[in-house]
Amino acid sequence: LTGCDSDSSTQFQQQYACQYNGALIKEGEAAQLRLAINEQGVTLTQLDAREQVSALSGEIKAGGVSFGDGSRCTPQSSGFLCTLSGQAVSLSQDEASTQVELAALAGDYQLVHDDELGSLTLAADGQLTALLGSCSIQGQLSLQGTQIRVQVSSDSCGQGGAVGTLQASSLTHTLDTLEVWIPDSSLAGFWLR
Repeated sequence: LTGCDSDSSTQFQQQYACQYNGALIKEGEAAQLRLAINEQGVTLTQLDAREQVSALSGEIKAGGVSFGDGSRCTPQSSGFLCTLSGQAVSLSQDEASTQVELAALAGDYQLVHDDELGSLTLAADGQLTALLGSCSIQGQLSLQGTQIRVQVSSDSCGQGGAVGTLQASSLTHTLDTLEVWIPDSSLAGFWLR
């Protein structure tokens, strides 16, 4: 989190560490919102009715979180009140968000990047290798609650490291689907085992 007091940012992240969910009406359709806060950072994701996702990294300042698109979220008694596209939206704390160990997510995944099928291998220690069309990414994935951090060691996709959110679920087998939202990253999307 750049441009903010690290002591107050860390305190804010520790105090409000959790995932918060809500919904808003966007272009006449419902959109799901997820605000994830932990020691690694703050990410706001929006999933619309057409399953298009946008993810934004937040900056902690003035007792709340600001995002590059002008959106802002401030804490309230039961969660956060966010102003997005001129709408006030309440986000409630999600006590039931899936918390999993990194080792449980180890395996081979498929994901779509630029309309091409890509492959991703995640080791139990967090080592990650992704082949995405004509480019590849290697690095280390760390997990804290529903927040992930990718520290890139080799990247021909031009991404760099990033912080985002992860939601693990089971489609046909236990933990076979990961919903990964990292702002401006080729790794964002659904990872399927």
